[in-house]
Amino acid sequence: MYASELYRKLARSYGLAQEFILPHTPEQNGVAESFMGTLKLECIWQHRFARYDDAKTVITAWIRHYNETRPHSSLDYRAPTDGVA
Repeated sequence: MYASELYRKLARSYGLAQEFILPHTPEQNGVAESFMGTLKLECIWQHRFARYDDAKTVITAWIRHYNETRPHSSLDYRAPTDGVA
């Protein structure tokens, strides 16, 4: 649980409201669970990271790819930047 005062203030500053789910119930957080599974399958398990900095560089690049150019089934297999409204 992300309960630090700093984190809660940051979330509020973005206009976000925290929602707490029951422990061990991934079905309550399907979007995050799906993303983490895709991240592991397409990125993390494809590399053997020797150092933290290596992992940070590769994962950051993959997240940029995921958010900008990777086709998503929920967007009819188009990339998020393809002008889907």
